[in-house]
Amino acid sequence: MTVRRTWILLGLLVLALPPALAVGYPRLETASSPQLETYVVTRGRAAHTIPAYGSIQAEEIVDLSFQAPGQVVEVLVDDGDRVQAGDALIRLDSRAQYASYAQANLNYELAVRQLEDLQMPDDDAIRVAQANLQAAQNAYSDVSNAVSDADLAAAELRYQQAQTALTAAEEARRYADPGRQSDETIALMDAQIGEASFNAEIARLSLEELRTANHGELGAAGARIAQARAELERAQAGPSDYDLEQAQNAIDQAQIGLDQARLSYERTMLTAPVDGIVANRSAGVGQRIAAGTTVLQLIDVTPIGFKGEVDESDIQQIAIGMPVQVELDALPGQPFDGALTWLAPQGRDEAGIVVYDVEIELNTDDARVRPGMSADADIITNEVGDALLAPAQFVRTDAASGRTYVDVLLEDGKLQEREVTLGLRGDSSVEIISGLSEGETIALTGV
Repeated sequence: MTVRRTWILLGLLVLALPPALAVGYPRLETASSPQLETYVVTRGRAAHTIPAYGSIQAEEIVDLSFQAPGQVVEVLVDDGDRVQAGDALIRLDSRAQYASYAQANLNYELAVRQLEDLQMPDDDAIRVAQANLQAAQNAYSDVSNAVSDADLAAAELRYQQAQTALTAAEEARRYADPGRQSDETIALMDAQIGEASFNAEIARLSLEELRTANHGELGAAGARIAQARAELERAQAGPSDYDLEQAQNAIDQAQIGLDQARLSYERTMLTAPVDGIVANRSAGVGQRIAAGTTVLQLIDVTPIGFKGEVDESDIQQIAIGMPVQVELDALPGQPFDGALTWLAPQGRDEAGIVVYDVEIELNTDDARVRPGMSADADIITNEVGDALLAPAQFVRTDAASGRTYVDVLLEDGKLQEREVTLGLRGDSSVEIISGLSEGETIALTGV
């Protein structure tokens, strides 16, 4: 509603109502004369206000949609419902997402358990490694004791005897005289040398075999001891830094998978990002929803506010932070407190009248106050909490002297003109600083 239209409507209402109702003051007592109207002076709140006209506006209207497609299985709100941030609104079929989340959670728990097991001492592994080391040491002893010193001494003796026999045969042949000995004797001596040489070689090989028989086996047995000892040291030392790092990497990867699965599962439930009022819900149970499609709007009413306009003639009297009272057309007689939070830096033309836009924040969470309701606001520029009040129309000002007067109705029914000093001047009442006392009756003549 424009300022001009509002003033026209207010003017018609004032003309239609009795004077006492038009000014909004307590009932005026009428004296015996039909031309006399009276008012008993009382104390109350005096305020000078600047009117603003507009409507209740939401802070923001939020379009809500799902980030992934799905089928609606539950709708928890209707248009007009007031919800709080975090409240569930609409739920999609989440069976597949929940299964993925459960598996990801299991993978994470397994990764954590593997790291815990790795960090705990493995007593069984240590006992096994100790037993393997003892077995390797025993095997080495068995190999090293397979050929005794007596066996080597006997083999050496046999070799020496074979060498002595060979030397004797060679000496006998060297001193043989072919002229005195027959060819058969010479051939026999040569054969004896061959046999002795063969026996000596056999004895030498047997000795060498005994000397080297356990060298290879001892090397293998020694290697097994070294390996078993290394296994024992690893078991006693616990996991390496590399093993721990790999186990932690596995946990990190499982955590990423769990977070992604949880997010996918949570996205099947649409929740309110702010406090507000549900509007324009378009999704129903069984409906398939595409990702990014708006399924409802949430009107942010935290805080709820008033947006209106002030006439340019009043703009210099108001400032941000001033207290305000707002009354809704839908809730007459129930003003709501607020404060002026914004004033347009530049005016605009509204049907030939320059107005300035203003914003007012209301101090209420009353669910009856809804966006779009028409409202009037009184911006309080000055006020006195406990003032002696008189209706403005009961006070007259002498144009020549500038002094102000009222007519006091005396007990004998006569009127007494009395000068008064005014304080705060409101729209329809004035503060009396001096000249009147509480309880006195003043009169308005000529009505």
